Amino acid sequence: RDHGMHGVVDASGEVTGTTLLMRVSGKAAIGDLHRWDVIPQPAAVRIPAEFSGVLDLRGDVFQLARLSLPLRLNDTAAGLVEISGAVEEISKGPRPRLEARADRISLVALRALAEPLALKLDDSIQIAGALSGNLEMTGAPVDWRGEATVNELELSRAAGTAEAGRPAAESKVRLQPVSLRLEQGKFEVPAVDAKVGAEGRVRVGIHGDLREWHSEVSLRGDALPLQQLLPWMPEFASLPVRPQSGVVAVNVTVAKHAGSAPEYDGRATIGQSRWQLGGLAEPLSVNTAKVTLKRRSLQIRPLDARLNDSALRGSAAVELPPDGATGDVPVRLVVDLRAERLDLARLTKPETAGQPEKSWLGRLLDRSSDIKTGVPLPWHVEGKLALDHFASHGLELSGITARGRWTERELDRKSTRL
Repeated sequence: RDHGMHGVVDASGEVTGTTLLMRVSGKAAIGDLHRWDVIPQPAAVRIPAEFSGVLDLRGDVFQLARLSLPLRLNDTAAGLVEISGAVEEISKGPRPRLEARADRISLVALRALAEPLALKLDDSIQIAGALSGNLEMTGAPVDWRGEATVNELELSRAAGTAEAGRPAAESKVRLQPVSLRLEQGKFEVPAVDAKVGAEGRVRVGIHGDLREWHSEVSLRGDALPLQQLLPWMPEFASLPVRPQSGVVAVNVTVAKHAGSAPEYDGRATIGQSRWQLGGLAEPLSVNTAKVTLKRRSLQIRPLDARLNDSALRGSAAVELPPDGATGDVPVRLVVDLRAERLDLARLTKPETAGQPEKSWLGRLLDRSSDIKTGVPLPWHVEGKLALDHFASHGLELSGITARGRWTERELDRKSTRL
């Protein structure tokens, strides 16, 4: 569908010569550029232009000597684009033969210019850097070829929720000079080193096709900080688990198609780390965990951890909502775990003064009706838990195997064997 372009152009110029050979020159300013179905953003990109060329009606060609486009974002210089070349067969079907040269184009300005054209980046991601390079446009349909370099590229995203009086922490990714190649609609960013947080390092490569709005990102790193990496995987944000410390080694590919959710493929190894589990007063300490990612699922096997001074071993799987799912489709968590000893009183005691006498887990195990809030959970849990020894407020049990499922606001205790 042709959504049409809207905008405002102020222009002035002069034409000299004969009816068959005319010299054209002048100035213009382009602003408020947007698709008709997109509301322009407050950040205004204004493009002043200077142009000169020769229109040869006998040769059916327009020779563009120079088109200078110094970009300005909110009245601040944001880089320069210069275009020269020719447009042939203008009366039959224009065939461009143009070359564009970009000099330190601000990525912030490019984003502000692209969003009114419905080319929108996630609002939670901030981007900075400057692009320089060359682009050739030839033939009909147009064949695009070029190379560019992005310097001082930095991406940032909130790494947690804001607390009273303090802004949310940010996860920052800084990349060395990034090279970009474009040919016939296909683009490639050869592997480049990136810095994640203060000390993390990852090797990043990107390729895709602009005609099909498809991209694929490969990530390889040996010691990435978990707290800095997970904010870039928002699909897992609803899970009741948050990393407090630790690193992960990854070899993962993330593919994205137009109108589709991201798909993951690869492996990761989580080393010594600590995790906060929703509803528990004590963190989960992971010794090691092998992770396999496939499309919209994540499998942890084996998992070697400690909880409540007890060894915890087994496996877990996370299944994201299927692509195209509508409504509030929850993330599904399936576990198969065995623990040596758990003390429920310690796991559910309040961490600080002023909290309720028990966490939601303690209230759940006493009277499940206490946690019926009427709000569906963003995740479903089901699976098996084996306990060699279990203690709670003076009660001690041995040899427990429990299977259950927790969906929506309902806890279904399928079976418990002592």
